[in-house]
Amino acid sequence: MYIATTPRFTFTLGIDTTDITTLFLTFRQDGKNILTLTEDDVTMTGNTVEVTLTQAQTLLFHVGKSFAQFRVQFTDDTIEVSNPMQIPIDDTFFVEIIE
Repeated sequence: MYIATTPRFTFTLGIDTTDITTLFLTFRQDGKNILTLTEDDVTMTGNTVEVTLTQAQTLLFHVGKSFAQFRVQFTDDTIEVSNPMQIPIDDTFFVEIIE
């Protein structure tokens, strides 16, 4: 992911997303949670979750490694968490938000 862009992520899960009632997608860098999105911020279809970050959201990160992790609740009230997924963060020469 490049800072000051609008990256789109497509995550393929090992489950059918129609059974998800609550979803948290948390991005973490240097041991700190940087950004948490909910089911209202993503598009779930079949076994995929798509999300597009804003320029402002990517400015919360710095160059280096980051991780993303899902935590979900299902219709039967069980709660599961995904393995952390590494997302490299790269620099952009011009980092002002383009309106």
